[in-house]
Amino acid sequence: MPLQQRIITSLLVAFLSIAAFLATPVEGRPDSQDPEISHDLSMVKERTLLLLTGGATTGSYSVRNAREAEPWVTQYLQAPYQPIVRIEEDPDATTDNSVRRSNELRWLAGAYANVNSRHFQSKAILERIIDPLEDLLSMYGSSAEKGGNWHSWLISIPDDLGAIGLMLEQQLPPALMDQVIRILSGYLQDMVLTGANATWEARNHVYLALLTHDEERIRKAAERIFIDFRLTNDSGIREDYGYMFHGRIPYAGTYGAGMVRTIANFAYLFKGTPWALSAEKTILMENVLLEHFQWFMVGNWMDFVISGRSYAHTRSSTSVLETMLMMAALNYPRSDALRSGSKALLEAGAVPSVMAAPFADELMASDTAAEYPEGFRFWYSMETGAYRGKGFHIGWRQYSNRVQDYEYLTRAGAEGWNLAMGHTHLMRLDESRSWYKDGRLSPHINMEFLTGVTSREGANPVNPREHLGSSGFSLNYGTSPLSGGAGWEDGGVSGFLLIPPYGGIEARKSLHFFPEGYWALGSGIRSTEKASRRAGTVRTNLLQWRLDDDKAKLTVSGSRPSEVPLDGKRIRNAQWAYLDGVGVVFDQPTTFYCQRDGDVVTLWIDHGRNPTDAGYAYAILPLTSLAGTKAFAADKPYRPLKTGPFVHAVAHSSGDRLGAVFFEAGTVRDLRAEQPLIVYRRTDPEGQIFSIQDPLHTEGTVILTTGALPETSFRDPAISVIPTGPESSRIEVSTLLGRIYRLGTGSFGAAATPVPREDLADLHRFSVKAESTAEHTYLTLTMPPFWQEVPYRISIHGLKGHHLTYLDKDDLLEVLPDNRVRYRWVRGTVPPGEDSGHVLNQKFGDFRIWFETEMEIGIDFFVVPEFDEAGNLIPEINFDRDRNSPYRLL
Repeated sequence: MPLQQRIITSLLVAFLSIAAFLATPVEGRPDSQDPEISHDLSMVKERTLLLLTGGATTGSYSVRNAREAEPWVTQYLQAPYQPIVRIEEDPDATTDNSVRRSNELRWLAGAYANVNSRHFQSKAILERIIDPLEDLLSMYGSSAEKGGNWHSWLISIPDDLGAIGLMLEQQLPPALMDQVIRILSGYLQDMVLTGANATWEARNHVYLALLTHDEERIRKAAERIFIDFRLTNDSGIREDYGYMFHGRIPYAGTYGAGMVRTIANFAYLFKGTPWALSAEKTILMENVLLEHFQWFMVGNWMDFVISGRSYAHTRSSTSVLETMLMMAALNYPRSDALRSGSKALLEAGAVPSVMAAPFADELMASDTAAEYPEGFRFWYSMETGAYRGKGFHIGWRQYSNRVQDYEYLTRAGAEGWNLAMGHTHLMRLDESRSWYKDGRLSPHINMEFLTGVTSREGANPVNPREHLGSSGFSLNYGTSPLSGGAGWEDGGVSGFLLIPPYGGIEARKSLHFFPEGYWALGSGIRSTEKASRRAGTVRTNLLQWRLDDDKAKLTVSGSRPSEVPLDGKRIRNAQWAYLDGVGVVFDQPTTFYCQRDGDVVTLWIDHGRNPTDAGYAYAILPLTSLAGTKAFAADKPYRPLKTGPFVHAVAHSSGDRLGAVFFEAGTVRDLRAEQPLIVYRRTDPEGQIFSIQDPLHTEGTVILTTGALPETSFRDPAISVIPTGPESSRIEVSTLLGRIYRLGTGSFGAAATPVPREDLADLHRFSVKAESTAEHTYLTLTMPPFWQEVPYRISIHGLKGHHLTYLDKDDLLEVLPDNRVRYRWVRGTVPPGEDSGHVLNQKFGDFRIWFETEMEIGIDFFVVPEFDEAGNLIPEINFDRDRNSPYRLL
């Protein structure tokens, strides 16, 4: 039996053992008027009820949320009641029906308890809840084998039951209320999950604790909710506040949004109590929201480049908006910025949740100014960037050997290949031309031909559809180490060397941003293996755009008819093209192709089957007019300076802005890089600002030579400026981890500021080497330099990252020189009560080891081979592809 299936089987066996517990009577259930309830618990319970029911305000958002639910409630009440359909031969379907019913009952309870609802305290609703709730509890509390994912039984249904119990605690028959508490108590024993799942599981424990007035359970749950909100050198919050999950994939849009939302809920609920979020983590949350999450919110929607495998479903900004509103209520140093950003989201069309509506009503009635970030940002930890101009947003991803391409899991995300290969996603701030219809990605969007991607047609293998837990051909690391970006406020530059896992191609790609859009440059596009006659051609996709107007035409330069049909026509030697508010301008006359599929139009350049040194240079103006496109093409206020094999550079005609990607040592104007480097320079009569990054992420010194520099007015401590003559200076940067460094000269340069980040350099020193026998694994750990100065724990995690055990002083064999320690781990021994019944005693395969402090988690990976019963090593066979990827079994 595969290991993954064995874990699920283990969960089901554990659930069966709960039946005996469920049969025991409820003891000590407190009365709601219990005079012994503490002030802290009473305050948390009151706040929880206000959040669950939408509060007591009558503001426009609160009323609208209540009214929008009413048609569904009315229709549901009119339909005949049907018990949960039990399908004996399909337990998974039975589970789905149970989850659906618990969601429905929660909606009904919310309508009953919401003072703004016309169904407030409706007798009909209460009567409609009682019988279905008894039916759900009989199914959920049954000892019969349950199908479906463990998420349904540990997270989804307990969440709904806890919320229903709190909202209807005084209305449900006492025996039924007792049953809710008894069954929840049976399922919610140990807290066993990690990451975002841990926060949701702990939330359910809080709901149960509020129903039973169990402060010790609240204490443990609060610790669990907040514990994994820490900085990390791997999957999680990185030092530049980027968030990755399930490996090294940008995931702020789903797992990340859910995690911060839950933490913010309880940061608000526990404010002023012994269980409050610490000041250090509150400040970290502010920075994560302001320096990362909000950059990818566009009105009511999220940019799908940070949505992981869930890109195929609409992702609203509701979760992040709720998080920002609740964190602003804590009145920490950046609360004003959170309020300003929240108001800007609301004014752009974001819709607050029921929980956040009262906060939104209060904010919109205030005199807070709406301010949202504009300009250029790049997150070097996850090779992802955002550029926000007037009326448009651009998000993009790049590929390197430090990040993964995409995740295919639970039969979702199967076509996500090109998300990391230079995909450049254009969104209008007025939400026009959305790629989504009825909550799902338009069927006419072709994920193989995303905007900005250079790829070979049909090169990616087809992911399997039959196995729910398969990761398919996903989770590949890039091959090249070269990827990065740098910028300053209104402009920036990024670039990478693309060597994808499939397709047999290579390309040097860069993006150069300016207030009206960006230039995309490509060079050295070549086949790395000769393509067969059946292989597709290599192409660069200029634009994939969904039309709202069936009569839209593509307008193109030249003596040909200005409007051409969208039918796959080849368009020769164009200088510019215009379609539905988007302008495309070429540096040199270029032949491109155009095709329409339904309401989606794709423009691309065909490089042939076996290109040897192809390239491109085109500008995209995401929000312009036909006249604006023509004017930009005629004047080219921003224009390419170099598009060759070593350097890509674009500058403003005045010379006041220049962005360059040095793929190798090279020169552009007065700048010379002695190694691969990314440089953005902003010039003013009163000085200059430099933004510099090492795209190789090496630890050492990089050198940039430029014209003579006056005395610096701002200088990152890692930068040295050395005069080398009357007309030249050398900038030396002590770089590591791909950090972005800034330097300012003159009075203009005084405006330069550090790139917001934490300092996790020491945490990256943590590493492990493993040697195993049939029973033991010997782990030699290189610890962070500060390891003896702070409280810490060493933990081991197995398949899917589930926690297995902690190593303690009894496991420590010796302390070695150079911050090294040696442990012995007796595999397959989970201490009593530690993750009991949730994970197997995994003895071989892939493992993670954590160095944990209050604010940081250092992570490394090791492998234990399999041994037979006699203790002999089993030859390594049937391992999944990509031996170097510790994430392949996620």
